[in-house]
Amino acid sequence: EWKLMDMDGNALCGNEMVSQLNPLSAMKLEKQIPDVEYKKDNCYVSYSLSVDGAAVTDRVLMLYENKRYDFRKPDIKTQIDKDGNGIYITLSSDCLARYVKLSANDNNTLFDDNFFDIVPGREKKVYISDNTDIDIIKNTLNVMTLYDVL
Repeated sequence: EWKLMDMDGNALCGNEMVSQLNPLSAMKLEKQIPDVEYKKDNCYVSYSLSVDGAAVTDRVLMLYENKRYDFRKPDIKTQIDKDGNGIYITLSSDCLARYVKLSANDNNTLFDDNFFDIVPGREKKVYISDNTDIDIIKNTLNVMTLYDVL
């Protein structure tokens, strides 16, 4: 599935493609952006790959270099939960959050993913499998994005 989106997370167009691939094989996908009116420096393509209904990858393709975009400050919401084996952090944003980086507990916490984008309308789940106390994560979690360093 792919969507051409503006910086506020509005989908301008998109498409879903269903295919079946053999393991360790490849398939060429043709460019399919129809004739819609958009500004390249205010849009990006969000795409995901799902296997049996579960997303296995979720990525962003910028149409220009990051320095050409007028990024908004994302309002990132976090929810921190514990399960039997570790801690889950669920993140969401009101606009594109580019290059999100997490840190906590004096940078000693090991996240299963720690450099990613958050697309509005989609949640990102990050897992901590070490024995870090959930209260330490709740009190020390720091979320930075590209916007914070521009």
